[in-house]
Amino acid sequence: MTEEKSWLGEWSFEVEGIGELKLLGTLSYSPKEKFVLEASMESVSYDVIFNLQRINKISYIVGLDYKTQKNITLLDSILTGNHWSSSGGNSFKINPTLVIEGFYYDSTNELLFNSMSVKYSGLNQWLRILSEINTNIDDDDTLTLTYKRSKDIDCQIDEYLDLSIRFDYSTKQESSNETGFFLTENISTVFKSTQGELNLEIFSRYSEHLRRFLQILYYQPAFILNSTIEKNNPSETHSLYYDQVHKRFFNNYSAHLGYLSHYRELINFPDILAKWFAYRKSDDYTYITWVASKHLFINTPFSEEVFLENVRVLEVYHKARYPKSSKRQEKNTHLKERLIELLNILKTIVGQVDYDTFINDENDFIEVVMDNRNYLTHYGENSTTSTNILTVPQLYKYAVKSRIVLLSLLLHDIGIDAKKTFGNLTARHM
Repeated sequence: MTEEKSWLGEWSFEVEGIGELKLLGTLSYSPKEKFVLEASMESVSYDVIFNLQRINKISYIVGLDYKTQKNITLLDSILTGNHWSSSGGNSFKINPTLVIEGFYYDSTNELLFNSMSVKYSGLNQWLRILSEINTNIDDDDTLTLTYKRSKDIDCQIDEYLDLSIRFDYSTKQESSNETGFFLTENISTVFKSTQGELNLEIFSRYSEHLRRFLQILYYQPAFILNSTIEKNNPSETHSLYYDQVHKRFFNNYSAHLGYLSHYRELINFPDILAKWFAYRKSDDYTYITWVASKHLFINTPFSEEVFLENVRVLEVYHKARYPKSSKRQEKNTHLKERLIELLNILKTIVGQVDYDTFINDENDFIEVVMDNRNYLTHYGENSTTSTNILTVPQLYKYAVKSRIVLLSLLLHDIGIDAKKTFGNLTARHM
């Protein structure tokens, strides 16, 4: 969600050793900040204070918004601040991770749903090539506008969920100008269960996995603008609000700098999506896709840790993509062997000429990456005689090249042209 919102009402949650606590207060949301519930209660006993100080996380809090008379459920909340007074006026600050509007959670109303609808930032623009708008003005100066809506994109992403990208539009008349007319494309992404009701956490993981994919293809941050969760009954549709990834940067990315890969360049997009979601079945690939979607060049201040992460993910990728026949052999496969194999594969895909421009001395590249990885992880200051140990600014280009290798091969595995990906990345960063 991109707009500020607040709910004023009553809130309650269970505390072990105490029972139910009831509060009055306001839950506020801002795209740049965390959710915060600022609440108070008239008086508390020392038992309440003692037990609250032992809480790490509140699983769920239920509330009633006075204005809308809707129930609100807060999940995975952290108690971040409190003020105690024996004369009353006790106050709390609580930060929930997820807010469900219009839903009352208890032991008889579990977090089980049939589908989730998600709107992602930038998806309209990324898919805009699919729609067609024609205008015509006749002899009577009558404007005729024809909108050809694109066909929905449907695919089965695995045995649990189907995914649909649905196209629609809306119109509005500007009150200040009778001739003003606007046509807005509305694109929503719907995850629908094929196995009956599924836990909300499963839907959230899938929607986050798609966000990572879009962020890689956009090559700039992608956000979930809003989402709803639904049961079989259409009347049981509930809005979800949760903390954004890199939310503090949200307003800094209105300008688009160019895609890494545009939809129109992708052949058999449903098949690509199915392969991307297959990564979810592996813990290694879940880690790999997380690192691949992080924007080293935009959001993350560069450091030795960032360099190490970009090297480490290549090791994990090689292990997942080209596993050895035994655990012993896997354990004895060192970084150098893994890098050599990955670089040989990249060389075969992109061609020798482009590869030599990218890495003009392969042996030197591998040795520098290895020596600095080993120095930063296994050794300490003054514990190596290698002349390859670099400063943080010098490490940057090696992190960049490691990232280019990962993205080129990872996207190639799911059907996206590695030569184009490689060429796009090297043009940007080399």
